[in-house]
Amino acid sequence: MLSKLSIRNIALAEDVVLEFGGGMNCLTGETGAGKSIIIDSISALLGFRVKKDIVRDGCESGVVRGEFTGISAETCAAVNDVLPGSAKKTAPGDSIVLEREISAAGRHICRVCGFNVNSAGLRRIGETLIDIHGQNDSRLLTDNSAQRAMLDSFAGDNIRGVLEKYKAGLSEYRGLRHDLAALSGSPAERARTIDLLSYQIREIDGAQLSPDEEEYLTERIRFLSHAEKIKELLGDALFAAGGDDGGEEGMMALLERITADTSKAAELSDSFKGLQEAAESIYFEAKDFIAELSNASQKAEYDPQEADMANRRLDYLDRLKSKYGNSYAEIIKYRDDAQKKLDFLNDSEKNAADITQRLTELSDELLALAQNISIIRQEAGKELSRRIEDELKDLEMGNTVFDTDVVFFYEPAGNGFAEFGSEGLDNVEFMISPNPGQPLKPLSRIASGGELSRIMLAIKSVQSSSDNIQTVIFDEIDNGISGIAANRIAVKLKSLSRSRQVICVTHHAQLAAIADTHIYVSKSVSGGNTSTSVRSLSGDARVEEIARLLDGGTQSSVSITHATELLKNYGSLT
Repeated sequence: MLSKLSIRNIALAEDVVLEFGGGMNCLTGETGAGKSIIIDSISALLGFRVKKDIVRDGCESGVVRGEFTGISAETCAAVNDVLPGSAKKTAPGDSIVLEREISAAGRHICRVCGFNVNSAGLRRIGETLIDIHGQNDSRLLTDNSAQRAMLDSFAGDNIRGVLEKYKAGLSEYRGLRHDLAALSGSPAERARTIDLLSYQIREIDGAQLSPDEEEYLTERIRFLSHAEKIKELLGDALFAAGGDDGGEEGMMALLERITADTSKAAELSDSFKGLQEAAESIYFEAKDFIAELSNASQKAEYDPQEADMANRRLDYLDRLKSKYGNSYAEIIKYRDDAQKKLDFLNDSEKNAADITQRLTELSDELLALAQNISIIRQEAGKELSRRIEDELKDLEMGNTVFDTDVVFFYEPAGNGFAEFGSEGLDNVEFMISPNPGQPLKPLSRIASGGELSRIMLAIKSVQSSSDNIQTVIFDEIDNGISGIAANRIAVKLKSLSRSRQVICVTHHAQLAAIADTHIYVSKSVSGGNTSTSVRSLSGDARVEEIARLLDGGTQSSVSITHATELLKNYGSLT
């Protein structure tokens, strides 16, 4: 679960630290105090996209840091996969720290347990930790694609393997149809493609490329551009060393005297034999060095013809790179791919026959898989509908009839090859009849905002039994409801919090009173700057905040009494 959240320089949150508990947590406060900033910060921590203007005005960067305890096996697998091999392996029940730094310039630094990771890695870990239901997510219920995704999520392992096999086959199917279209096009177009590919292959082959040629040419041009200066410097060095008429002041003349003197000393005493040998060794090494220096000096000549040829060759390589790839390896890969395409087109009749046969086989395989997927969805839809209806009974929608309508649609194309959808051949639509005697109609057409919120909560409650996400966040799920419905939602969230951590942003006293941890969010102005602050409420402070939610801020004796009763009554549910 999320045990601690630190936010620094994010929007109004200059330096905010929240400590969450297990069970149900709620955030309350006036509109605009910064509750949404906290939810946005958690989204950023989970790897979701954020805007650079989320950073507090006048600050170079903002940081969000989250501490998670008692992580699940799924989170462990994601963490161990994302972190480098040198990192200590995590185990179920361990604690981890996620951190994301966001600069005002738009750059991001993501860390997991102190190791830098990319945002995709952070997101992969985050999706195993927290599920956020935002203020607009209920509207997703009206989208057929979202409804299908919810159904597939509920079906779980029963559908996952079949869908993966279907998608793999579909990828091959679409690729082969593209290839067949290329072969079945006009002869003139195919001839033009063959001519182009042949020209490209000849051009690359004719260039006679080598892996290190560009690097060699670049260095050679650099040398030639400084050849005169290099020759001058080497000549001075050669003169100082005693070569090229260095005379008596050169290095070799000095070494000759040193060698002669140490040789005479060795003749007078054997103890100087070592010095004599060392002097002779230096002398002969110096002679070899001067020979190499002389040779290098002679070669340091500017050749305008070579310089022109090297520059032309380098320009030619740049033109090849602009057409075929940014490196030798990419150009060669382009050439090999072009050869495969050319061979494919040159043998078009046989390839067309082979592709057609494989497409026929794949079409049959995909149809069978799609039918299987549809059967699984229909069975899962019945169970999902039954369990959602059970949940809705606890949410003041006991008369609601809910149905998951799964319609299979298959129609072969005119050329004998069907069009297969990315997720199968089903149209999935949630149907609802909220009142007795009314026919089922699409959820998108008749459900109110309050009904959508409760249906979403019902779905989340059903999903909670089949996933291992430890924290669920509801951002104002109680919008559009009041009275008994708000009370039922509070009880349902409390029930959900017995199996996982629940964090909710609310303006309803019922939800605030039933929570195990109550955090109050406020903002203040100091020195012309506005900042968000948080504090955990208990005792009289909590009673006063719940009273404010009840009567809009007057905190009368009646609302204080009512708030006290709410806390007392809901305390029996803990």
